Amino acid sequence: MKLLISFLLTIGILSGCSTSPKISYYHLSAPALTTIPTANKEIRVMVGPVSLPALIDQPELVVRDGANTVKLFSNHRWAGSLKNDVERVVASNLTQELSTPHVWSYSQSLQTQFNYQVFLDVQSLESQRGQGVVLDVVWTIKPLIKKEEIASKKILTKPAVINGRTRVTEQVANEGFEALVEAQSKAFYKVSIDIAKAMQ
Repeated sequence: MKLLISFLLTIGILSGCSTSPKISYYHLSAPALTTIPTANKEIRVMVGPVSLPALIDQPELVVRDGANTVKLFSNHRWAGSLKNDVERVVASNLTQELSTPHVWSYSQSLQTQFNYQVFLDVQSLESQRGQGVVLDVVWTIKPLIKKEEIASKKILTKPAVINGRTRVTEQVANEGFEALVEAQSKAFYKVSIDIAKAMQ
């Protein structure tokens, strides 16, 4: 009996000592909007959908670990979908850069009244702790033509689709994962600037 009690106490102590590793969650960020822009109320933009390589379309942060190797960190994860996060930050960036309150994320809005749609095809997002982030994005700006405008012949010529590509290198402040995500956010901000310039 004493042996059984000692065994149970040992199991209890060991199970109490074993703790699950802490999981940290991250999300991309955009510069804070101090006020909602109202200057350009005519332009209405839908951002997305976004496509990502399968390699980085993961719940975990994917970090380059060598010339031809990457590492997934199970204790460092995205707080939600990375695709949705990219849409959200680019939409927020365009709100500021285009001076319009009418910019929406494709996956997070039911809005159908817009005159431009921005498609983002992320070719690669290479992240290396303590070194930097390299982001390569192909983007397309597609003007929306309403059926009634075509029927009434208000649109005589088809508006041009604008295609572009932005490749960005962003340094990280330190070895931490938070610094890595911050560098990724800055890289997507630079992509947003190129898109805004093409729309102006």
